Amino acid sequence: MPSRPEIASLLDLSLMADFPPQYGPEEIRRTNPQRDAMEQLSGVLAMDVPSGWAVGYKDLSSNDFWCPDEPRTLSPGCVETAAQLAVFFLKRSGLFPSVGVFGIGGLGNLRFFNSISAPCRLVVAVRTIDIDPPGAARMEFFAEVNAQPVYSGDLLCVPLDCAAAQRKGLRAGTTRPESKELIGSGL
Repeated sequence: MPSRPEIASLLDLSLMADFPPQYGPEEIRRTNPQRDAMEQLSGVLAMDVPSGWAVGYKDLSSNDFWCPDEPRTLSPGCVETAAQLAVFFLKRSGLFPSVGVFGIGGLGNLRFFNSISAPCRLVVAVRTIDIDPPGAARMEFFAEVNAQPVYSGDLLCVPLDCAAAQRKGLRAGTTRPESKELIGSGL
């Protein structure tokens, strides 16, 4: 098995899996725009802004949109769960105060380790790797189900509607002023 990312070595997700949530669905909805089937973050278990990490979860059930067609899958909404937790962390941390909507500007080092069968609790951790407000944030993520690794990787969160980023010369969904392409999906 490939080596675990640094965040997996720093935090024991199996111990945190049953913590009561620090932030529940209503707090998440006040911060993140996703609703209905696109809500891929059920709760935030812990968050440490000075250390740059957060742990959250998605309670997967047999009623989730993917279950009828794929009762056992590599990872339903995996990137979306990690992205929603990363965006929740970035918005609540105050690092990007003028950003309303983030997008996924890129993915790296994405690895799948085990498949998932609902019902289960998918526990996800994110950690900041590089932050450049108002331009972008690169976050490492790692997920487990029942103390077994499910996936890991890193993602680039970019502001899609930030006036400060535009003043810096960044186009929505880009991280470099010289970039001509528009990338990212709304988060």
